Amino acid sequence: MIEATESGADARKYEGHGGHWTAALPGRESNTVEELLRWVCQEGKPAGEAKFDCPQKDGGTRPEKAFGILHPDLPLRCFLLVVTDSTQDQPSNEVVSGYPYCADGCVNRIRVDKITTWSNGVEGIVHGTMRGGPEVNFFDADFYKNHAIYQAGLAYDFSIAGLAYKLRKATENKMVITEGPAVDFERERVLKEDPSADISKITSVEMSLEEMRFVICDDQAVDDAEFRTVVEEVGYFEMSGVGYYRIRAVLAWPNDCDFPGYIYAAEAVLQGYRPQKGDSIEGWLWLQGRLVAETAHDSVPEIEKAELANVRYFAAARAEEDLAGEPLGVVVVGRTLVQWGGEIQLYEPRGQTTPAFLFTYKQATWQVWVCAQMENEKASDVLSASEQESRVQSAAGCGHRAAFAVVEFTDWGHGYRIKMAGLEQLQEITGGSGVLNYIKKPGLAANKEGQ
Repeated sequence: MIEATESGADARKYEGHGGHWTAALPGRESNTVEELLRWVCQEGKPAGEAKFDCPQKDGGTRPEKAFGILHPDLPLRCFLLVVTDSTQDQPSNEVVSGYPYCADGCVNRIRVDKITTWSNGVEGIVHGTMRGGPEVNFFDADFYKNHAIYQAGLAYDFSIAGLAYKLRKATENKMVITEGPAVDFERERVLKEDPSADISKITSVEMSLEEMRFVICDDQAVDDAEFRTVVEEVGYFEMSGVGYYRIRAVLAWPNDCDFPGYIYAAEAVLQGYRPQKGDSIEGWLWLQGRLVAETAHDSVPEIEKAELANVRYFAAARAEEDLAGEPLGVVVVGRTLVQWGGEIQLYEPRGQTTPAFLFTYKQATWQVWVCAQMENEKASDVLSASEQESRVQSAAGCGHRAAFAVVEFTDWGHGYRIKMAGLEQLQEITGGSGVLNYIKKPGLAANKEGQ
């Protein structure tokens, strides 16, 4: 069982379901909600019960029971949450909450990282990680009976759906990116296709948004999320005189791992728009999930792989910042080694007879020598075969191995194209993917800012 995080004062202001009923019954929520809840009480079916620790005003807890009531038998239902009150002379039941309940969703395996329990003790948020790596938060529709099951770090199968506050056909289909990984990847792609291409001219990338799929949870109301996706299926039904569209879509596509779900949208929310298969849509929704199987899974390979790739990328970027001021060849090799998953330490004292780095990977340490040269110009400090052998023997005397990197730079205006040799064995040992093949000239960005 996870030790739950209690809602603080800031989080408590996002508790409750007023906005969720507004999304479900836009323009008519006040009286209709009361009527629906009475209807559920009279005709609803039990949805399960569980014991829980009921919070008390003195900060303590007392044992009580919570149970749910659901109605009608439709994809979107009304849910009543009732708790017992044993403090009365005659034990009684009290309705503590009611909310729209997404009965139909798409099953996703999600690692549970933590849970946040609302102040009533029977509702809460699951904070997790989806297949492919990104974090995701959702309101657990059956929190009252399942929260005691969850263990941090284990993955469970959840039915995922969302109730739209806003939903429209997407209007922007292109985006221009001027820096970051997307630009780097485009340069790598162009180089693979044409090794002689001048990638210094690639200063931006235009990306099509037509196939974009993402869901980004809010920082404060953490179970609310902005989304953009593509409609795969559309259904229609009515509940208590209100029409709803049920849209099946892939809500996110992290690292080629689908994160499917249903989106429910009241007709009034759509403001005349009628979703069609193939439409790109965007908006805001309340993300909801419910446990479909109690079986826990120790790991999700897609999560582990994506998290490792992200960690390594950002560690490499930090290494490049930390190495600012060092010779450019040292910067390039250092970033590459960190992205392969090891740790680097600048060698001290520095000099022509000493390596640039100590590189550690899985209990083994290499002394890494770096030689940098411009294209068609052989550097004066390139080590001969005999010099390399001497350094191999010297490193072995310290319990280390030795590696010799030669970095060749080609001047391409705003930056340098890079070729690297000598680290092939290290790349094979680490399983590292990717070698930095372009870098901006040091100080170029700063000079532009100062103009």
